[in-house]
Amino acid sequence: MHEESTPPVTELDRIAGGVQLQILKALIPFMPSGSQRALAVMIKFMELKNVLSYYSRTPAMEACQAAPPMDFSTVLESIRGYLPADRQEALDQALSMMQTMELMKELQNAPGQEDFMNAMFGAFQAQDPEGEPNAPTGSKEGAHPERRRDDRRELDEQSEPEAY
Repeated sequence: MHEESTPPVTELDRIAGGVQLQILKALIPFMPSGSQRALAVMIKFMELKNVLSYYSRTPAMEACQAAPPMDFSTVLESIRGYLPADRQEALDQALSMMQTMELMKELQNAPGQEDFMNAMFGAFQAQDPEGEPNAPTGSKEGAHPERRRDDRRELDEQSEPEAY
């Protein structure tokens, strides 16, 4: 049997509801059909009243509970639990991409990292597909002395005139 996970309760739901309202919501299916609608509307009205009451507090109280500023990835993480599984995977990929981009940005902005990155890139380019170093740019000689000797012998043999 396939069970769907229940999304987490949001902070607004905690503010709006409470244990008593949750109990009333749980009782709705067991009420007579004529009373279900009235009870549901009454519960939503009580939730709205609680939310309005919460947000009508004095500004001094709000300043005490001010949340620290969040970055966009934190916002995306907070909505992840409310998404279906396929959307969660897409969100995870987006978050991973954002983290990679942030890391690249930090590496580019770090002092002294330009020389390090150039050295790393140069070392990467100097590797051939077999994992052996290639010749330096602008040079026809390889990095291995044995290869250079063999290449010179082949050139010498090719450039010698043939005897008639």
